[in-house]
Amino acid sequence: MKAKGIYQTESMAVDCDLKTVNGSLYIQLKDQAKNLVIWDLRMVTSCNFEAGLLTVTQAYPKQLVSSSDPNASFIFEEYVAEVTGKKKIKRRTNIFAAIILFALGVVAFAWFVLIPWLAEKAASFISVETEISLGKSLGDAVSEQSRINDSASYYIQKFVNELVVDDTYPLEVKVVESEEVNAFALPGGKIFVYSGILEKMDSYKELTALLGHEISHVTNRHSLKAMSRGVASSLVLSSVFGDAGGLSVNLISKVNEFKSLDYSRDLETEADNEGLQVMLDNEVDPQGMVNLLKLLKSVNSSEPYLMKYLSTHPDTDSRIDNVVKNPDSKREFGENEKLKTIFEKIQAAL
Repeated sequence: MKAKGIYQTESMAVDCDLKTVNGSLYIQLKDQAKNLVIWDLRMVTSCNFEAGLLTVTQAYPKQLVSSSDPNASFIFEEYVAEVTGKKKIKRRTNIFAAIILFALGVVAFAWFVLIPWLAEKAASFISVETEISLGKSLGDAVSEQSRINDSASYYIQKFVNELVVDDTYPLEVKVVESEEVNAFALPGGKIFVYSGILEKMDSYKELTALLGHEISHVTNRHSLKAMSRGVASSLVLSSVFGDAGGLSVNLISKVNEFKSLDYSRDLETEADNEGLQVMLDNEVDPQGMVNLLKLLKSVNSSEPYLMKYLSTHPDTDSRIDNVVKNPDSKREFGENEKLKTIFEKIQAAL
């Protein structure tokens, strides 16, 4: 077997052909004289084969042979055989390294992509009762770690109770005292609205849009699926070690992370559309949804350090376009005096 390479000394560099014969490296130079150089492999100074490049050196006089020819590995293997008596060490090492890297890649894919995806799908099989129980535990943890405005929470709960919505889950809404412009829904019907976003609203129509959006995340189990993706690795570890109690503790310890559940654009669009339907079902001007999205966009532009809600709700411009293009968004309704009055009491309690 031959390989093409380059033979170099301090004064020259010339193309050559390489082959091994009985423990010696034959270097056939392609110069005018067609000189032949023979090295005893046991006497070479070094021989390495890394990343497909062979380098063989002789110190006295200083000479170097290099080759990136795919066949060059046989020279290194012959060198190893002559010097150590071990065959194909480097190639095997490379194969083992490749196997290890491949295995690590498979594990990484499973850990960061496959397991979260499976966890999201598995969430669909969790019973409503279990989801409600889980949501209660998480909701209690949020309440303990937050400053809850009891007066505002009382009135916003009355606001929700006035709405005609899906009653699969017992909806409980609380107001968190914070300048953050934020709102989020936990599995099972627990919804938290920050005073920062309520203070910036102009009317009950925007609040109806916000609550309709978050209620949709609950009723469509978006919150449960997003949360399942986020704790998938913990779920696997708890299953492996049989530590169900540890999983519950782990979930509660990460409750702050659930304030920014990651929803896809499709899920956000679905929540917007169903939030819009909540407004229509309650004869609330659907323009309130457009106004809410514009409010969030304007706050993000002027006070980005306050903005939490929009950062987890992607592509606001396309969401506004989606609502505006919906024929139902053009429908008009009179004032809902009851909701208007409760909204005013909420803002007065902030």
